[in-house]
Amino acid sequence: MAWLNAPLPPARAPVGCWDRDHERMHRTLKEGTTKPPAASLRAQQSLFDNFRYAFNNERPHGGLNNQVPASVYQPSSIRLPRKLPEFTHPKSLLLRRVNSSGDVSWHKNRVFISEVFRFEELGFDLITPGSTESSFETWRSENSTRKSFVLEL
Repeated sequence: MAWLNAPLPPARAPVGCWDRDHERMHRTLKEGTTKPPAASLRAQQSLFDNFRYAFNNERPHGGLNNQVPASVYQPSSIRLPRKLPEFTHPKSLLLRRVNSSGDVSWHKNRVFISEVFRFEELGFDLITPGSTESSFETWRSENSTRKSFVLEL
């Protein structure tokens, strides 16, 4: 959720979309770093670090015209703040914090919202009896956008 609160919109792959090259990369990572696993966490981390170095600096990638990723990488020009500003919900909303399972407490019941909102505070506003609108801020900047969804409770 922290990335949803950062000053850039999240990017997500289309539902059901998978990439054979990405799957192959994970298979190669697993084969090269976990079979067999290292004897200690420090040694395991060293295997991962070596894989990452080779993947980015030694192994050419077909999708990059057989260049290594390090040769074409450019840092992003977007600078993220060290600390995100606090968000304040309007006083008219009833606030509930989402627990680690994605639930909120509502009239002595647990209501599942989404694990995406774990530990976030959501604002609820009664629309009609049994129907409540929940709102949250999607990303924080001078152009913050408040998103909402309707819950039938």
